[in-house]
Amino acid sequence: MLPAAGCLARGQVLPCATARCQPGRPHRYRREAPVQTYVPINLDLPGLHIHCLDPPVFTVDGFLSQQECQELIAAAEGTGRMEKSRIGEGGVQSSVAAVTERRTSSTLLLEGTLLDAHPHLSGLVDKLHTMARKLLPRGAWTESGKLPPPGQFCFESLQVARYHQGQHFLEHEDAFPESFVKENRFQRQATLLIYLNDVDEGGRTRFEHLDIAIQPRCGKALLFYPAFVNGRPDARTLHTAETAGETKWIAQVWVAMGQRAGIPSSAGASRAAPPDEPSPAIELMLSSRRKKGGKSKVAKGFSKSGNGFSSAKR
Repeated sequence: MLPAAGCLARGQVLPCATARCQPGRPHRYRREAPVQTYVPINLDLPGLHIHCLDPPVFTVDGFLSQQECQELIAAAEGTGRMEKSRIGEGGVQSSVAAVTERRTSSTLLLEGTLLDAHPHLSGLVDKLHTMARKLLPRGAWTESGKLPPPGQFCFESLQVARYHQGQHFLEHEDAFPESFVKENRFQRQATLLIYLNDVDEGGRTRFEHLDIAIQPRCGKALLFYPAFVNGRPDARTLHTAETAGETKWIAQVWVAMGQRAGIPSSAGASRAAPPDEPSPAIELMLSSRRKKGGKSKVAKGFSKSGNGFSSAKR
């Protein structure tokens, strides 16, 4: 059985026997180096549920209120600028963006002149960023939508997506390839996805290697880590937006981190374990506020898109 979240402390290492989440499997704490680390998370945030620790997958109930979700949907529709989703869309890779049947939704990228023209949308984005910083409270943050300096975090531009009945986004990873990271000096460290309406039929976010599928519920946030802080992608986070049985709305923002020149070699702890191999120990760098018997819960059952930067170069 997983230990209570409140028992975890900064610097403690949680060994996992395999890359899959193992329900009911015993775990022991020990200090062990080298370790792989993720963006720190506040496990004391109300409504937080732990679905997996290696790799980390969390949900937060009530991350946004029903009214805020409805306002975000209405504001996005009101712009009249939602377009067919692309793979590779966004400022950095706009020249190679492509419409594909792998991703059949519609998307609105909230940035620049669009936010200037729709102040209400800008306020909703600020609200979401405020909540996100409560969930990810540590680290140095820079201006949203701008490439972060090495070792610092920022939010990419928020995307709102709509899936009509029958639409999907087939299996994909959110992290960028290592070659891209070496050239552009940033990587996506965290994906924060907020479901803006209830979906009862289809539309789940399914992790292909983890036996985890999240059903959309209005205001619920999903947080996972597509890459390690050293910039290496974690292939275990491969996921699919299942075919929607009814209209589905989401808001999505990525947390990017500036990378120093070069990525550690693939030897030792710098390598992300493939889904069918044993996973090295990981260090869960949690918020400094730890207290026994915290309110975060282990979920019952224990069970690429483009980027939002205006330029790839500094």
